[in-house]
Amino acid sequence: MTMPYPILEKWLEESFIRPIDYAFARFVADEFQPVSDELICIAAFLSSQSGSQHVCVPVYNIQNLLLDTFGHKYDVPALIESSVAVVSIAKDVNDKECVKNHPIVFQNNALYLQRYWTYETSLLLRLNQLANIRVSGDASENKQDKIADIKELLLILFPEDDSAEGGIDWQKVAVAVAALNPVTFITGGPGTGKTTTVVKLMALLQGIRKRRGQSPLMIKLAAPTGKAAARLSESIEQAKGRIPENLADELNIRCTTIHRLMGTRYQSIHYTHNQQNPIHADLIVFDEASMIDLPMMSKFFHAVADDCQVVLLGDSEQLASVEVGSVLNDICVLAEGAEPYLDQAEKLAEVSGYSLEALKQSQKREKTIDGSGKVERYSRLASGITRLYKSHRFNDRSDIGQLAKAIRLKDVNKALGLLSGPDAETVKWYPSSSLRALVDAGLPNLIDYCQAVELGDIKKAFSLLKKQQILCSHRRGSWGVEKLNQLFELELAKRSLITPDSKFYQCRPIMVTQNSHEQNLFNGDIGIIAFDHNGETAKAWFETGEGELKSVLTNRLPEHETVYAMTVHKSQGSEFEQVLLCLPYEQSRMMHLTKSMLYTGLTRAKSEFTLFGSSDMVKASILTEVKRGSGLADRLLMLD
Repeated sequence: MTMPYPILEKWLEESFIRPIDYAFARFVADEFQPVSDELICIAAFLSSQSGSQHVCVPVYNIQNLLLDTFGHKYDVPALIESSVAVVSIAKDVNDKECVKNHPIVFQNNALYLQRYWTYETSLLLRLNQLANIRVSGDASENKQDKIADIKELLLILFPEDDSAEGGIDWQKVAVAVAALNPVTFITGGPGTGKTTTVVKLMALLQGIRKRRGQSPLMIKLAAPTGKAAARLSESIEQAKGRIPENLADELNIRCTTIHRLMGTRYQSIHYTHNQQNPIHADLIVFDEASMIDLPMMSKFFHAVADDCQVVLLGDSEQLASVEVGSVLNDICVLAEGAEPYLDQAEKLAEVSGYSLEALKQSQKREKTIDGSGKVERYSRLASGITRLYKSHRFNDRSDIGQLAKAIRLKDVNKALGLLSGPDAETVKWYPSSSLRALVDAGLPNLIDYCQAVELGDIKKAFSLLKKQQILCSHRRGSWGVEKLNQLFELELAKRSLITPDSKFYQCRPIMVTQNSHEQNLFNGDIGIIAFDHNGETAKAWFETGEGELKSVLTNRLPEHETVYAMTVHKSQGSEFEQVLLCLPYEQSRMMHLTKSMLYTGLTRAKSEFTLFGSSDMVKASILTEVKRGSGLADRLLMLD
C-alpha cells in the first residue's frame, strides 16, 4: 500500500496542517499497520483541528475532507468500523476501558483525539457527580429551615424587585439558584452585576451559618490571570458597600489565580490539588470562566471536594480560551437545550418568591431572544445555570450597550448605524485607515503616563495604564500589536519622553507572558520599568493583589513583551475607561475576524470606545461566529 505522504506533504507546505499533525499521521501509519490512506489523512486533520482549539470533529466535516481529497463520498462510520485497531468506538458515555491503546475515539458521530475525549469524559462525569450531590444543610430535617433562611435573607439583600425585568430580578434568582445547587454557572454581559450577585450570595451563605451558630464558610476566590484576580478583589470590595454591614463582616477575601489555588508543580502539567488532595474550601467562586480551557477545567473540578459548592462566573459571548475547548459556552448550550427537573424548579420558586410559571415564561422569553430552540429535555446540571440580562453599566440609550447588543444578535445594519450615527457620544469610528488618527487618540494618555513615571508616581502611572488601552485583533500586520508598539515607541521618543536605546528603558510598559512562581508573576501581569532614584538600576514594578507595589530586578523577570498595545485575547479579565480597538485594513487578514473578538474588545470599554476598521471588516467580524467542536453538552444530557 502506498502511504498518502504526498498529500500530507502538500497539506504541510500549504500550512493546512502543522509539523506535529504530520508526525501524528506518520505515527498512526507506522504503529497500526495496515492503515488505509483515508484514515491517515483523517488522523492528520483531526490533530490539526485540535490546534484550532476543537475538542472533536463531526463526521460531516470528515466526509467533506475526504470528498475534497479523494474525489468521492465516503461512509465514514463504516470506514471507522473497519479501522478498530486505530479508532475506538465508545458506545457509552464512560467507556474508558474501550479507548485504551487507541489514539482516536469515535462517539456521538464525532472523532476525538484520545487525550481530549478523556478530558471531556472526566469533566462531564465529575460535573454530573457534583450536580447530584446534596448541598450542605439539605438533609430532610434541615431542608425547610434552610429554605426559610434563604427566603428571609433574600428579602434583606433584595428589598425591592427589579420591575424593569418584567417582574423578575435575575440577580435575586441567581443567588437563590446558587444557594440551592452544588454547582452554579452565572453568565451575563458586562455590567449585568455578576460580581454584585456573587457578593450577595456569599453574604447569604455566611448569614445562614451565623444564624445557626456555625463557624464561617471557608471561601476561595479565583480567576485565570493575576489582573483578573486583582479586578475581582477590587469589585468585591466595592460591592460589599451595597449590602448590610452585619452580612458583610465575613467577606474579607482576596482573589488569587487559579494556578495558585490549584498549587502548581515545577515542570509538570499536574497540580498539588486533585481528587485525592482536594482544595480546602466550602465555597469556590471562579471568575472569567470563559477563559478556561477543557484540560484545566477538568483538573479544577477534580480538585473540588465533594462537599464544596462551586460558582463559575463569565460571559459566554466573549472569546473562548486560548487552548482547546469552550466549556462555559458548552454549559450555556446545555441550559438552552434542557430544563431543570420539576422539584428543583419548585424549590427555586419557593425561595425566590416568584411563581413557577413566571420564571418559566421569562426564561423562555430570554431564550427566544438568544435564538434557542424548543426545550424537550431535562438536566440536573441545568438547574444551576442562570443568565443575567440587564446591564447596570449601560442603560438603554448607551451607545456601547446598544452596540454590544447589536453585535451579539448579529444585527450588522444596526451596528453600522450606531457606529456612524451623528448622535453617538461614547462611540467613535474611523472606517478609513488612519494611523495618524490612532496616534492622536492614543498619545495624550501615554504622555501623561510617561510624565507620572518620570515623577516617580508609579501608582498614578498604573491608573493611567488602566484608563486607556489600545487593543488589536492581530499580532502582525500594519495594524497589529507588534507594529503599533513600535509606532508609539517612536512617537514618544520623538517627544523625548522615552529613550528606547536598551531593552529596559525608563517608562516601558510590559506584560508578563510566562508564569514565574519564584517571582509570583503570572501570564498577563502588567508591569512598568522605572529606574531607582540614582538612575542606575532598572526595576520592573507590579501591583499586588492587595493594591500595593512590588519591584523585581529586570534580570529576574520571566518572559515579557512591550504593551502599549495588546491583543484582544490578552485583554480578557480587564476593563478600561477608554478602548481603542484596531481591526486590520488588509483584506488578507479578514478571515481571522470573529464576532466574539469584536464583542470582547468592545466590552472592555467602560466609558468610551473608538474603532479603527472598515465597514467590510466590521461586517465580517459580526457575521463570523466560531463554534468549537465539542460533545460536552450532548454527552451531559445522555447522563440524565
